This record gives sequence, structure tokens and C-alpha cells, in this order.
Amino acid sequence: MKRILYLLLLMLLSSCTTNYYAMYMVEDAHIMASSSDGSVVRTVVPQGTQIYILLTNGVNVTLI
Repeated sequence: MKRILYLLLLMLLSSCTTNYYAMYMVEDAHIMASSSDGSVVRTVVPQGTQIYILLTNGVNVTLI
């Protein structure tokens, strides 16, 4: 019984991973306020800057 509980716990913990990627910007990136107000640039990430990206569900990308 303990073995089954350990296996279930291991499966649960291994499925809760987050993918982080380190990248270098090859050109300036303009960070916008939101999708509804896309005309307002909040900041500019300059070319050559190392950034960390969080891939949440295979589609959404969040800069960290």
C-alpha cells in the first residue's frame, strides 16, 4: 500500500513542472500593456539582452 502511495505522489509531483527557457534577444522587443490596450508600450527589451521565458500551456509565453 505504501508503494502505491509513493508512486502516486511521484507521478503527481512529476506532472507539476514548469518550463523555463533562457534566450537572447536578436532585436528590440516592445512589451505592451495588455492585449486590449496594445498601443501602449510599457518597456523595450534591448537587443542582446538575456531573458527568461515561462511557457505555461504550450501557447502562452510570459517574459520573466
